[in-house]
Amino acid sequence: ATDTQRLWRDVKVYNNHAFMVGEDRDQGMKVLELTQLLDITDTPQILDPDAFFQGFGSAHNIAINEESGYAYPIGCRDFGEGNAQIFGGGPIFINIQDPLNPVIEGHYDATDDGVNAYSHDAQIVIYDGPDQDYIGQEIYMGANEETLLIADVTDKANPIYISDLGYTQSAYTHQGWFTKDKRYFVMGDELDEAMNALTTRMIVYNVEDLDNPSLHFIWEGPTTATDHNIYIIEDTLYLANYTDGVRIFDISDIDNENFVEIGFFDSVPGSSAFLGGGAWNVYPYFPSGNIIMSDLDGGLFVLGPSNNLGVDEVNQNSFEMFPNPAQNEVVLSTEAEAIQSISVTNVLGKQVIAQEELSVTSKTLNTSSLASGVYMVSVNGKTAKKLIIE
Repeated sequence: ATDTQRLWRDVKVYNNHAFMVGEDRDQGMKVLELTQLLDITDTPQILDPDAFFQGFGSAHNIAINEESGYAYPIGCRDFGEGNAQIFGGGPIFINIQDPLNPVIEGHYDATDDGVNAYSHDAQIVIYDGPDQDYIGQEIYMGANEETLLIADVTDKANPIYISDLGYTQSAYTHQGWFTKDKRYFVMGDELDEAMNALTTRMIVYNVEDLDNPSLHFIWEGPTTATDHNIYIIEDTLYLANYTDGVRIFDISDIDNENFVEIGFFDSVPGSSAFLGGGAWNVYPYFPSGNIIMSDLDGGLFVLGPSNNLGVDEVNQNSFEMFPNPAQNEVVLSTEAEAIQSISVTNVLGKQVIAQEELSVTSKTLNTSSLASGVYMVSVNGKTAKKLIIE
């Protein structure tokens, strides 16, 4: 049978080099030295990889621990004619400290420990959390289709199973991330909404004791949009939520099972269907505060930085907006802080309405000149809400 070429690739960066894998046969791992891009003035250009590592045939994904200098291709298949899965789809350990000369040092097939081995995604860290037994060890947190898998991969020739834990109504354990103190691990399931008629869920594990993780709680959202990728910086969680776009949460009250949404950008307005397009991934790590959103249909979005609002500030600066969807006008009102300024921007970030020095509790905006589409309305440069113009 003829292989169908897949469009997606997974790329991670370490030490100014990009490492790319894909699920097409014989993809291996391609390595591109990135500083050469600084000298390119005539675009576009097609660049050949600076190294092509062929220690495996294909991989669904790749994770990199920048602290240790190791890459972890996962969901790998062999070069052979059958393109068979290798090591149960578990991680291969590749030393990339010399980026153009990768070296395989081991692998982990969790079936040897009676666990589903296939990792769809993973986070690997040099552990500095509350479990004193593992301080300084390299810990692998795998999203293994059915469970969270925890393993010690410090010794690449002898990885050690630590524990695993599932949850109710699982369908496809997809990806997750440690909280800043490593007391919790927040996991997403890509198919539970579609297969089990659920609203968006994030599974929160208590992992203070890595040998005995427990389910802390399951966060449930207001719509059926599928959760895809989760990243956490300090007390802020960023979720790529398919048709609900990028959702941003304050999780500082995670001990009390409380997530508070403090921002969002929806690239598929009017839809919260599961697996219906929208935000595939989000990258919130730029020093500028800009956020990159990868959209299945709309392409690349560059979102401006948030205002880092806390929960109390969000409540204080909230406002009402009606009607929404709107046509010729929309009314903004507040019962808290007076409206001093209003800014309306389109999906490209261009300001289309600006009003200053208002000091009012209610304001009617004339929107008759705006084209149909989605806009972001912010009040006092803080709280933002989505406005749909019909």
